[in-house]
Amino acid sequence: MVSKLKHRKRRALLAEVANGATLAFANAERLFAEAKLLASEGSVARALFLHQISLEECGKIELLGAWAVSISANVRVDETKLMKAFANHKAKNSANAYMLEISEVEKIARANKD
Repeated sequence: MVSKLKHRKRRALLAEVANGATLAFANAERLFAEAKLLASEGSVARALFLHQISLEECGKIELLGAWAVSISANVRVDETKLMKAFANHKAKNSANAYMLEISEVEKIARANKD
């Protein structure tokens, strides 16, 4: 009985995480659409700002995906750290760009702790 309750709790939490990812993606799409409208009217700086926020929303999806895997594998996650990552722009941007190759300029900047 205990394992079934744990299983039910995990399934409910997974459903909640999946819903969060769906909402984050929908928000990213809306932000991107609004950015395109701004760009078409010549407001490029504002468009880029909204686009950056849309990319951060996609970064949330990456973080939620990692959490979903942990839930599925029955690995405990420190939810306090996870919430801090959601609030941290660098964490979301890093999660979103982890597959990009690091440029030479960035390598130099990292070496110089810049």
